Amino acid sequence: MHSFYMEEDEMKDTLSSNIPHIFPVKAFAHYVGNKHEEMKMNYRRVHECNCYEKQLD
Repeated sequence: MHSFYMEEDEMKDTLSSNIPHIFPVKAFAHYVGNKHEEMKMNYRRVHECNCYEKQLD
């Protein structure tokens, strides 16, 4: 899984609001698809997510 941050200029074709006078400016999202390289090409801040689990005894 990858996570990425979107700035205003990167969101114009991805996110929008149907509420009047509300405009997304920044967003954080998780991508679980298999086109990781495409995501890296379309967004400046893409990070690979690592899941760590702590076992409690």
